[in-house]
Amino acid sequence: MKRVARFLAVALLLVTGYQGISNGISELGEGTTGLQQSVTFAVLLYGVFGFLGAIGLIRRRSWSVTVAVVWAVAVAWAGAVASFAFHDPTLSQQGTLAGVAGAFVSIALVGAFVIWAARSASRVPLPNDSAHIPPP
Repeated sequence: MKRVARFLAVALLLVTGYQGISNGISELGEGTTGLQQSVTFAVLLYGVFGFLGAIGLIRRRSWSVTVAVVWAVAVAWAGAVASFAFHDPTLSQQGTLAGVAGAFVSIALVGAFVIWAARSASRVPLPNDSAHIPPP
């Protein structure tokens, strides 16, 4: 189960890493407001941290957890803020706030999954660890 979760998390980090860098570079300078520019910055950020997190997760490094947290925050910011920054920045239209909340919750759940996968992949039990049950 953990192996499948790690594979899915690596795949998700690689795909968002590629998309974040390619979209972020092409969208540079297109934002007219501070919110729109923050979305572009967050997209570039989750692109870079997506690749770093995938590398750390593949190598089972403990720093991959921190990178996954930064990635998750950047993805949640980009997804939640973009859902109103480019269409309804005043949140005046009915349903905008519900859309923002829905986007944030769903993205946060995906982020929590990736963070969990990074934590469980980087935990290597020590030989004298009492929580580790040796094989019979």
